[in-house]
Amino acid sequence: MAKRYYAIALALALCLSVVGCGNSIENEVQEAAAEVSAKSEQTALTVAEASVDGRQDTADKAAADNLNHNASKQDSSAGQNTSNASSKTSASDSKEKPSPAPAAEPAPEVSPAPAAEPAPEVSPAPAAEPAPEASPAPAKPSGYGRILFCGDSRSVDMFSESADEIRNEIHDGIPVYCKNGCQFEYMVDAVNEYGIDNFDTLVSWMGCNNFGNFSKYGPYYDQLLAQGKQLVLCTVGPTVDECLLDDEDYLYYPNSNQINFNNSLRAWANGKDVKIIDMYSYIENSLNNSGGISIVPTDGIHYLPQPTTELWSYILSNLK
Repeated sequence: MAKRYYAIALALALCLSVVGCGNSIENEVQEAAAEVSAKSEQTALTVAEASVDGRQDTADKAAADNLNHNASKQDSSAGQNTSNASSKTSASDSKEKPSPAPAAEPAPEVSPAPAAEPAPEVSPAPAAEPAPEASPAPAKPSGYGRILFCGDSRSVDMFSESADEIRNEIHDGIPVYCKNGCQFEYMVDAVNEYGIDNFDTLVSWMGCNNFGNFSKYGPYYDQLLAQGKQLVLCTVGPTVDECLLDDEDYLYYPNSNQINFNNSLRAWANGKDVKIIDMYSYIENSLNNSGGISIVPTDGIHYLPQPTTELWSYILSNLK
């Protein structure tokens, strides 16, 4: 549609070029062409709007055709200058406005990333079972190294009310050998069985069944001292003559025998590095003063209550 108006402008320019004269023709043509071009652009916009509604002005079309026909018949005398001017004008006006860039297509919707699967729950480690409590180590007297204990029936009564013998049992960390009715030889056998190199100190409560005779004990204790052993010796406990049986017990276990044995023990230990635990005085004081220890009324030799743990505790207390 714009090209038709360009032709009309060209025809008008040619007509003006014929009427004009001299060198001013070219200038006048250019000014006329510019004016027509501006009007043609405005008209083109109006026509474009009319074309949208589907209405075309046929009269304008006929006029344009007549102008084009007359323009082609113009005298060529207009010269080369007029041709150049018209060609420049048509070349300039023939440029179409650039079409608007097509609307950018909307970016495709991005699907949301699938939700991450939750991490599997980690089962808590089972609580560690508490370590079993260790049994407390038995109390062991200090200062005497490894201890071995030997005794007769009164010693058995300290640990049991019915046993006849306790052989290599551990009590408060101390191995114990004791037997009913035993004499000196039993102590020697116990030391040999346990092993002379396996203890440092011998604790002995022997002598009641030797009927007051200490003669065998002295030399043997000397041997142990010579081998570097320590000795802790308990005096023999008292008997109660009024409770002794009228047969052998009365002959062999009178309290006088206990006193004789203890006197010999003290005499031998005098001047030696030997500890004496006075069990005789401790028990006699309990018997006379209604203490925790009493005598068996039917034999006058053994003590009550059995087991006589009080006596064992007294020995341990003297080892500290």
